[in-house]
Amino acid sequence: GVQWKFDKTGRDSLKVGVYANRFGEFITLRRSGLTRDSEGNGAAGSVTDCGDGTSRESACSATILPEFRYQGVRARLAGFEIEATWRALDGPHALDLELKSDLTRADDRSHGEPLPRIAPLRLRGAAAWTHGPWAARVEFDHAARQSRVPASDTVGATPAFTLWNAALTYRAGWGGNNALLFVKATNIGDRLAYNASSIDTIRALAPLPGRALKAGVQLTF
Repeated sequence: GVQWKFDKTGRDSLKVGVYANRFGEFITLRRSGLTRDSEGNGAAGSVTDCGDGTSRESACSATILPEFRYQGVRARLAGFEIEATWRALDGPHALDLELKSDLTRADDRSHGEPLPRIAPLRLRGAAAWTHGPWAARVEFDHAARQSRVPASDTVGATPAFTLWNAALTYRAGWGGNNALLFVKATNIGDRLAYNASSIDTIRALAPLPGRALKAGVQLTF
């Protein structure tokens, strides 16, 4: 990999990194093509479906599950990382604009398909304001659609999403002690989103957290 870093004033910065790696034995979790049930039947091979998603080996009482195994495969990973900060406003009121982005393209060269559970193109932007003890931050997290999945991925492409977050903080001190009062809001739009890096059997059952509001005080002695 190669990384470049540009920094003019200590407030404005730009970091760019690109990489390309090849592996002879990249350890990945893949479907074996066999099935087991929730009672553990199927160690010698696949279990038999009763027709309702349960196995005959459990007298049609245990759910059938796909078997996954860790395997070493030939793989190639290439991508980039970008991180930039710009002081848009300097003085009693300071405003920093931040941008981060990364992308990994990962291929299973042993099976001629994409590696499973790879994050798509991601982009994060933020505006951070400070004035004396006050600070505020508004940011977004965007993940592009991930359609590069292996044929065994039963869910297929993971849709793109953009989540918005915000925070307001106030720092106070007394007698050598410090306190941070904060209010944070996450996923303000209550967007339904899924993580492309999660295993396909639970991806649709485990969405990212919805809208949340937190408030608290952090004390430092």
